[in-house]
Amino acid sequence: SGVADAIRSIGLPTPALARRMVHRWQFSGSYSATRTNNPIVNGLNPDEFGLTNRGGSADPNAEIFAANRTWEWLGRASGAYNFPYEVLVSANYEHRSGNPWARQVLFSNVPVLSSITLRTEPIGTRRMPNINTLDVRLQKAFDLGGRKKIQFQLNTYNVLNANTLTSMDFRAGPNFMRPTAILSPRNMEYSLSYIF
Repeated sequence: SGVADAIRSIGLPTPALARRMVHRWQFSGSYSATRTNNPIVNGLNPDEFGLTNRGGSADPNAEIFAANRTWEWLGRASGAYNFPYEVLVSANYEHRSGNPWARQVLFSNVPVLSSITLRTEPIGTRRMPNINTLDVRLQKAFDLGGRKKIQFQLNTYNVLNANTLTSMDFRAGPNFMRPTAILSPRNMEYSLSYIF
């Protein structure tokens, strides 16, 4: 009830700029930052139920290091240049903050409960690495006369082949901080379109 009213996010003004396609090139960029103010995360990880308005289970264990008062941010930039002979090259760059987290410990032989997993530090004490990705597109159109044309596109995702860690084991023990997922590797996609 009162907890639900206290859950909110505070965002900073989002600066952005854009330049339309003029003299064969265009550009856009933006940046945003948001602070979460959630007094009780209903789950062990902020991304499980991070913005829920439920107050968690009705026991004191649910309130141990349960507040999520962390920042997240996102920056984007994109641009394109139209070369002669209808060759277009564009790129998108994104910088995203890593997810906040806290170490967890499994307590065994607990009376009544048998075992329980709890956070042992505030959420946001640790963070996943920031994620930086660069995607590039090459596009070429072949004019067939009139309004008809064939258009070829080649998209390359994660051009720099970043292998940023995106998930790990948060529980203390032999597997603590062992990676469980990384960013998808560089991959390419092509397409051929007929426009009439």
